[in-house]
Amino acid sequence: MQEDIDELNQSISSTATTIRSEIAGKVAAINQSITEVENSIPTAVSELTNDSNYTTKSYVDGEIAGVQSEIPTNVSELINDSNYTAKSYVDDAIADIV
Repeated sequence: MQEDIDELNQSISSTATTIRSEIAGKVAAINQSITEVENSIPTAVSELTNDSNYTTKSYVDGEIAGVQSEIPTNVSELINDSNYTAKSYVDDAIADIV
């Protein structure tokens, strides 16, 4: 009877060792997978793929510079489409009347 118990204990111990070893192997494989996934996650914008056609800062800066060069900075560069008059014209017209 004791021999049967010892044999059963030996079998249980051997099975437990095998199970522990299999679990350790699976845990190691899961940890490796986690590491691979973590290493594949981009951590900088430069690592991303521009699949939404977002623009770059240099493109926007270039476009703004092009538009800024077209903006008049002096009154003489404006088109008088509302028939405004210059102060000197009004002063001269008044002087002619007076």
